[in-house]
Amino acid sequence: MKKLLSICLLTLAVIMCFSSCSKIEKSAVILNDNASEIINRVFYESNYVRGAYYGTDLVFEDEAYPRNRYFIVRNEEEFNKIFTSNTGINVDFSSEMLVIYTFTADYVRPIELEKLHVDNDRIYIELNMEQKRRMFEMPRGDACTPFQRYVVIGMSRSDVSEVEVNVKS
Repeated sequence: MKKLLSICLLTLAVIMCFSSCSKIEKSAVILNDNASEIINRVFYESNYVRGAYYGTDLVFEDEAYPRNRYFIVRNEEEFNKIFTSNTGINVDFSSEMLVIYTFTADYVRPIELEKLHVDNDRIYIELNMEQKRRMFEMPRGDACTPFQRYVVIGMSRSDVSEVEVNVKS
């Protein structure tokens, strides 16, 4: 009985530690981790990233294209320029904003928001791409043709002007 109680208390302590050590704003959430299908075509084509495959012989390896881009959306007008009309994303721009991060991805695995914090005028975001792990099994290849991936993060409104993102895969 004492052993069971000890295990329960230890488990509870570990859970409390992880929940209190989290650096994610309470309001920050990934709204869409592969939003290419809801991005406006004109916006999409004017914001290509280096290394992604865009169809027949269309791969931009030129240094003129960045490896990733971010966009901070603070109002309905910016939102309408970026997204198609059927996004399923509802934002109250009086108290919320969106951070859109796009990069060249080699996997379609789900992405989770691991850390997000604001420091002065910069947002630091850490994303974690789900790992395919199976016990007692060799890992299977799940890579795909490099593509441009969009991650849409909703959060409390802030006056930040820069975004720094780290994607762990």
